[in-house]
Amino acid sequence: MKFKEIFLSGALLFSSVLPCFSQDKLNYEVRTKGGGFPSTTSFIDLSENEVDFSFLLGIYSMKFNQINDSVYKETKNFFFKKEFFDYVSGSGYTLLNYYVDIGKPRKVKESLVDKSLDEKYKTFPEILKDFKNNGFQDKDSLHFFLMGLPYSLEIEKSERGDTVIYSSSLKGAIKFEPGDDFHFPYPIEMVALEKDGKRVILGFSTKFLNVKKGKEGTLEGRLKEK
Repeated sequence: MKFKEIFLSGALLFSSVLPCFSQDKLNYEVRTKGGGFPSTTSFIDLSENEVDFSFLLGIYSMKFNQINDSVYKETKNFFFKKEFFDYVSGSGYTLLNYYVDIGKPRKVKESLVDKSLDEKYKTFPEILKDFKNNGFQDKDSLHFFLMGLPYSLEIEKSERGDTVIYSSSLKGAIKFEPGDDFHFPYPIEMVALEKDGKRVILGFSTKFLNVKKGKEGTLEGRLKEK
């Protein structure tokens, strides 16, 4: 059964999904296969103030914290390399500080400090909050920033009853820089359920590239039922 079919059939079981609409925090099981690593299961935790993403049994993780209305922190961890990006908001976000706790800082990232982003670029928690209340429209542009760099994605949308499938091509949109351990240039697909003006992400699927080994792997996330 393909990814779409799994979640389209699962979306029909409203009794198992409806409680998620009222939860402040959603938890996802993330399965990783390939990429030069053994198959593993990790997690993503989503809330309106924080996104905590871990895969490969926590070997690689990223956390995005909306500290308050003006401060946002991004943390990236992989083996013996732990990087921090602190942003402050004004008319748009500015990378206030970049530093490392483990490993050596990257010059390409240090050069981004004090550079401002256009106010259309939002944090991941802000985007998730907007999505929950408004969703994404067909042909929408999604604007966010990651590790000091701005990104824009074109969103395609298709509907089947209360189930909505969002997809986007990441090729050309996701930048690769020296020192990056993984690259995500492949299409991504996300399935959501809409009910009473609210939206819950049921799951997603994409691929990644292990840069050092030059091997592709797959990522598939599924909402954990409470």
